[in-house]
Amino acid sequence: MKNRFGFTLVELLAVVVILGILSVYAIPHLVGMLSTSRNKMYISDARKFVSEIELALRANSSEIEKPDDGEALVFGLGFVDSTEFESTPNGGEYDINRSYVIVKNNSSQLQYSVCLVEHTKSGDYIGLDLTLDEALEQKNSYSKVTTLKTADLIDVSSITADKVNNKLGAGYLQNDTKILQVYLTSLD
Repeated sequence: MKNRFGFTLVELLAVVVILGILSVYAIPHLVGMLSTSRNKMYISDARKFVSEIELALRANSSEIEKPDDGEALVFGLGFVDSTEFESTPNGGEYDINRSYVIVKNNSSQLQYSVCLVEHTKSGDYIGLDLTLDEALEQKNSYSKVTTLKTADLIDVSSITADKVNNKLGAGYLQNDTKILQVYLTSLD
């Protein structure tokens, strides 16, 4: 009987073919999982942004005038603690001028909508276009994350009811809705 050390060429070739077939299926699945994970991070950060604005409204009730029925407030990302948003899904930075929360008073009920935009190192804008906060709770909310065109982004300082209605649908903010205040930096 012969002592065999090692593998034959056929055995090695069979292993390489099997690994190749497995990688054809595994790599795209892995890439899809990473993309979904990054998109879920955007949704998580958007929820955190809305929560911080809700907290600020309660904590600073004497300094921030809550909107009356039919009125809205806008809070830029610079209003909240920026250390909470330093780590972004794609390694860029959240755009302080194009990320914001709108607080609308609808029959004495405050409604929140959020836009969270990352400016990536490659120069792209990726994130969550203006979306109602209720939509963030849906099962596939991460599918709302997309690459955004510069022309479609709204600068916080130039926000109007018309621009908001173009994003959220006609009538979200009535034509006579007054944007009371735009908060770009914290009150501290």
